[in-house]
Amino acid sequence: MTRTSLRAWGEWGFLQIEQAADGEPLWVRLSDEDLARPDGTRARQGYGRWTVREARRGLEVSTEELWAQARTGRLVAYRATEHGHSAWRLSLATDAPPVDVPGTDSPPFDSALAFK
Repeated sequence: MTRTSLRAWGEWGFLQIEQAADGEPLWVRLSDEDLARPDGTRARQGYGRWTVREARRGLEVSTEELWAQARTGRLVAYRATEHGHSAWRLSLATDAPPVDVPGTDSPPFDSALAFK
């Protein structure tokens, strides 16, 4: 993940990011569930019902309103690989989880990472 990506994902509400001041490290707080969203694990398990475009159309909201709903927790974002590139997919936070797909365990990571 790049610093630019982390900043954008934090602004959109996809990840919890803190920074004391400009130029200081970015602190990303990640639970095990948070780690499984951007690394593609959850998408491979069937999470992320809509593309960003589909979510905007289906919910009849602007992109800014979509990100606001992600920040408030109404929507949950999942990173998925589609057609050779990665993209965000979204689900309502109230959606029932899909049936787990075997063999999609994610590797262990530290729960807090700093990027400078």
